Amino acid sequence: SQRMLLPSLYGLHADGLLPEGLTITGTARSDYDDTGFRAFAREALDHFVPADRKDDSAVGSFLERLFYQRLDASKTEGFA
Repeated sequence: SQRMLLPSLYGLHADGLLPEGLTITGTARSDYDDTGFRAFAREALDHFVPADRKDDSAVGSFLERLFYQRLDASKTEGFA
């Protein structure tokens, strides 16, 4: 997600190609909350988005779309 998914979603957001009001929920076994996931995403964008594509306002509004739900996908108990 760091190298490809988050930068690609950011690019769509920055180009105005994501619907207004769309939220993006990341999920994994990692023990993040929304704030921690946004920090993870910001670091990924800082590292993998070319400088000429970064816009502080677009990055900020993109990060506001991100949420996180911890889930171990190998166990059905977490899906509820």
